[in-house]
Amino acid sequence: MNPLPWVGLVVSGLLAGASLAGLLVVRRPYELLTVVSGAVGLGGIVASAWVIALSHPEPGPVLAAATIGIAACAGGFGLVSSLMANARHCPADLDTVHAPHRPGVTAVIALSDLESPRYCPGDVTAEITDLVDAGIPESGIGTTPFLYAAQKARYRAVGDSSPEVRQARALCELIDTMLDPEEFSPVTLVTCAEGGALASAVSSAVDAGYRSVIVATLHVAEPFRVDREKRGVDALRLDADEVSVSFTQPLWASDTLADLVTSRVLAVTTDPDATGVALVMHGQPGTREHTHATFDIQETAFANRVKLALADAGIDTERMRTCWQDWRAPDVTETVRHLAALGCTRIVVSPTCFPFESLVTLLDLPVEIRQARVAEDVDVIQVAPWKDDAAVAKVIAGEIVSVARMAPGAAGNEATDY
Repeated sequence: MNPLPWVGLVVSGLLAGASLAGLLVVRRPYELLTVVSGAVGLGGIVASAWVIALSHPEPGPVLAAATIGIAACAGGFGLVSSLMANARHCPADLDTVHAPHRPGVTAVIALSDLESPRYCPGDVTAEITDLVDAGIPESGIGTTPFLYAAQKARYRAVGDSSPEVRQARALCELIDTMLDPEEFSPVTLVTCAEGGALASAVSSAVDAGYRSVIVATLHVAEPFRVDREKRGVDALRLDADEVSVSFTQPLWASDTLADLVTSRVLAVTTDPDATGVALVMHGQPGTREHTHATFDIQETAFANRVKLALADAGIDTERMRTCWQDWRAPDVTETVRHLAALGCTRIVVSPTCFPFESLVTLLDLPVEIRQARVAEDVDVIQVAPWKDDAAVAKVIAGEIVSVARMAPGAAGNEATDY
């Protein structure tokens, strides 16, 4: 018996299955390659099966060939699925920490948990790992590639590009204009997409000659990934090098930001008596709700500040609801339905705790709003996040200056950080 058709059948099946998984996972520039390789694999399966059928026309070998071909395809699919656990974050243009122009200048780093501008399989791998660590059941190898395909589809739905990093950089540039360049460096943006990014940025600042570093948060509350990045700085043991690293506080206590969110809601409010407001927070998965409870507490406190400001503006507190975008109830869909049932003819959905436009605000929230299926005479309006509003930049710049005055070495103050 000639073994070559059987070997070709196995190899072609592995290639076809791997190509199918690859098509679900890879970025758009590589999709054509996976389609071609998949076509080659399918062609090889057909050719090998045809040769086997001609050589062994009896049913047994033909049935065995079909079984082997299907099993090989499944094996190739599973192989790629298992390999995705090793996917890494896509290279990105990182901000550079430049050497100080004179001694005593403080390096400023803005830390934010942002999604990548483009789809990256490594980001999905990191997200799956974090969810498993938080107690969410791990997906099987047969379904894992479809999680990547879903994220790729989300990016494609918004034009293959998320504006979140771009808006964060714009905010950092605005903060730069509010800081004294004789005291502070230009703001360096660091994201949490790849673990250890903050520690790397702080090390770069120290290598460039800075002896004082301030890390500013761009969030209402401190996300899990931001907290993890900050813990990574502890391992650097910079106190031995007489380097001061200080952190600003999350922005949940800012009345200015609460007023900004309130003003955006009121800008689309025509009749306060007929208006309902859904204030959207993030929500956390699994055990993180308990191990990182401060995050939810801070977001809720900020949403309550907005509630009080809206109540002062004449909106009935019974027609204001807090909700979560994911993981917790009530969600956005349920909240919109509830407000419509209360008789609200205009419902304002505010991504209260979302600093920038993202896949969530551009895609997920509109979908969740449509799923509410309220009556046609009910207007549902989604307002924008803060983005690079000057009021936000002013608050963060003020936090940076305040921390600098209390940092080790500042005249008349003692160290408040390590």
